Amino acid sequence: MLSGVGVLLKLLKGFFFITVSITVVLFAISNKHSGLVKFWPLDFYIEIPVYLLCLGILGLGFISGFLFSSLKNLPQKYKERQTYKKEIKNLDQQLRQSNIESRQSRTEIAKPVRDVAAHNA
Repeated sequence: MLSGVGVLLKLLKGFFFITVSITVVLFAISNKHSGLVKFWPLDFYIEIPVYLLCLGILGLGFISGFLFSSLKNLPQKYKERQTYKKEIKNLDQQLRQSNIESRQSRTEIAKPVRDVAAHNA
């Protein structure tokens, strides 16, 4: 269940997403003309619509930001994974020990006593 602050943050995130989406659509509609892009050290030119150029750069920025933040969190995730592995191993060992103890504490089922009188008859 979300608190009041959580609901407010969710609404702000949604408002921000809708605002950016509308802005991107309006930008794409209004910038259909082509631009010439030169790749500096090379003698290479490309003619591309301005909105594709801007959206492509924006997409590359999002992807690189995601990758860098993922790389930044790798050591922490590795430590968490190692902690979980140790905890699982410890719990598995405790479970095995309790199973062994429960087997040892069980009483054996008494073997049926042979009826000597019926056996001799």
